Amino acid sequence: MTKYICVHHTAVSYKVNHDQFNAVNEYHKQKWGMKSSLGYYGGYNYIISAAGIVRQYRKDGEETVAAMGHNFDSLHCALSGNFDHELPTEAQKEALKSLLRRLIALYSVDIANVVPHRSLIQSTDPKSCYGAKLSDSWARDLLGEDDKITLMKQIIEAASKAVALLKRLLQTKTRIV
Repeated sequence: MTKYICVHHTAVSYKVNHDQFNAVNEYHKQKWGMKSSLGYYGGYNYIISAAGIVRQYRKDGEETVAAMGHNFDSLHCALSGNFDHELPTEAQKEALKSLLRRLIALYSVDIANVVPHRSLIQSTDPKSCYGAKLSDSWARDLLGEDDKITLMKQIIEAASKAVALLKRLLQTKTRIV
């Protein structure tokens, strides 16, 4: 079950490498060597280039190597860049916003559980990820109030449908017995 959506940065400036998909894949291959069902080694589910291109390393729900202790209950989205020193591009913000909308609605993730990597991990080696220039609420704040209301309505609607289905199943089972 997906409880969190964790946002990362690659910690390498997008000015140095605009599209870091292959570089991250190779680095994670050397570091962990854990190949995904999609054939990649990148430890995240998604990565977003400086141009706003979203690519996938691992299927949703597949084990990641992105946040110890949360590699099964979280989806992990990385943005190319070092947000200790630069800010995400407009294209990255729009792509992340769109991806967050889709994932929150699809998996009924509480908006409060859209978090930076630094707040999800317990470590003796504190991380700034997704970057010191971005607040803990930055990714959530990309979603405006209208988005948040719409997403909550979608989650409530999905939960209501699930409850109705369970009631029908229970009624059917009661009639059979």
